[in-house]
Amino acid sequence: MSDGAGVPIRLAFGLAVAIALDTGLQLVWKIGVADIPDTSFRDAAVAVATNPIFIVVVALMAAQLVNWLKVLDHADLSYAKPFTSLSYVTVCALSVLVLGEHIAPLQILGILVVVAGVWCVSVTKRSTLAPVVAEALAEPRPESKPAPEPEPAPARRPDRVPVGEEAGVE
Repeated sequence: MSDGAGVPIRLAFGLAVAIALDTGLQLVWKIGVADIPDTSFRDAAVAVATNPIFIVVVALMAAQLVNWLKVLDHADLSYAKPFTSLSYVTVCALSVLVLGEHIAPLQILGILVVVAGVWCVSVTKRSTLAPVVAEALAEPRPESKPAPEPEPAPARRPDRVPVGEEAGVE
């Protein structure tokens, strides 16, 4: 495996914030859904539009967007995205603590698999694109010269008729 040491504090913080925002979003969303009537789409839409908790949902989504842009500035998507799956762990744990839900043993096994997968990703390189881009930018670019103009084709002299044309032979 590649050396995964040396994860910048900014990246680690951004990933932690991504997990926290996603966890908070899921819990707030679940709490808000409890107040939505189970009648018609129109009634549900009105309930969402008038319930202040959904303003919190939108704010959390906006914060997620801004944070995610910052995270992707410091790491490849293939490195950063698996870390956000740790929110499965935090959402399950807080669903038990805050919402009173129960988790089955198979869910616990799934959580352990997620944690193992994130560990596997954490020991790989966080950025595979940056060195390639840096190398391309570091190489001196050859000065571009305009392409030489093609030489014009020799003009056909009207007093000379090619052989075969005077007799109409092709």
